[in-house]
Amino acid sequence: MLTIEKRSRVEQVYDRLRELVAGDGLAVGDRLQPVRALAQRFGVSVPTVQRAIGQLVEEGLLESRPGSGVYVSSSHAPLSLEQAVALCMEVGADVFGELATRLLHGVQGRSCFATLVDISSAKGDELLQRMSHTDASCLVIHGNGHFPFDVLQDPTFRRKPIIGVIDWDTDLPLPGVHRVLTDFPAAGEMVADHLWALGHRRLLVVGTQTQVQGIVSTEAWHSPVGRGVTMAWAKRGGQWQSLSSVCQDDTEHMDEASLLARFAGPDAPTAIVGLRDREAHLAQRLLRRHRPELAERLALVGYYDTPWAVASDPPLTAVNLNLPELARATLAVLDPILAGRRPPPTTTLVPPRLIVRDTSIAAQP
Repeated sequence: MLTIEKRSRVEQVYDRLRELVAGDGLAVGDRLQPVRALAQRFGVSVPTVQRAIGQLVEEGLLESRPGSGVYVSSSHAPLSLEQAVALCMEVGADVFGELATRLLHGVQGRSCFATLVDISSAKGDELLQRMSHTDASCLVIHGNGHFPFDVLQDPTFRRKPIIGVIDWDTDLPLPGVHRVLTDFPAAGEMVADHLWALGHRRLLVVGTQTQVQGIVSTEAWHSPVGRGVTMAWAKRGGQWQSLSSVCQDDTEHMDEASLLARFAGPDAPTAIVGLRDREAHLAQRLLRRHRPELAERLALVGYYDTPWAVASDPPLTAVNLNLPELARATLAVLDPILAGRRPPPTTTLVPPRLIVRDTSIAAQP
């Protein structure tokens, strides 16, 4: 007999039936006991059982077949990781979190199960390694300069389709990886064309320590953003220098004295390019505080078009990665994999966009 609490009899029968359907009591396609038998089993009336079953039918957990009975719906078969796509992304990042959301919705819209693995977490590398040992149908991985590319040499990864998104170098030797990349060289050309047309010839590049060091690294994937900008700028005959921010207590800082020193002398930069919006915003804020007349004359361009770009005063011209197209191209590679076909390794370059705002200022004579 059911113990009658404050909750109604219908709610209690509903819960008991749902436990049977969702647990091990009943499998997909199993027929429920007749309503009278269930009413006797639960110690309630027949109408009470009928109402509880009606709710579960509306939710799709049960299916009523007139003249036959009530069955556990096949549309609610348990999902296994064989039907899953593992999205290994930086979930909390401004840009990459939005991309993860777009891909999550795209995978679920294909009636597949998506699981998120935050590779920026403390145990991101370990979770990624463990995910490779599951029977997940595909891994979609965002790789950057901090990504542990060595783990992909594990034989377990080579047996599984992998789509590498955003900033994987095309020359990185990873057999079997399908790359959907931001076209960073094209972005560098876009920024260089824009500033050159405004009359700028001397550039200050600001970014994280990893980004700035990676500009001259032989490992191109360490700073594809910086290399794209500086190579395009140098090709036009422009001069550039760099300055990195410093991370303290999980917050980026920029040394004021070092920044102001870059603008001493006749060959001072007339434009700043941030390899992230955050560094461009930091430089802008410091210059407006200490050299407001200089800040008014400088052109600034950010990268990734995050809230930092819009929150700047004035808002930054910024490179936008074109997330809708990145997600669409990734899902286009994923579709044949979900259909049981393993397409040949491909590289898709997605062109970004330059969002021109108020910091596009012509060079002063």
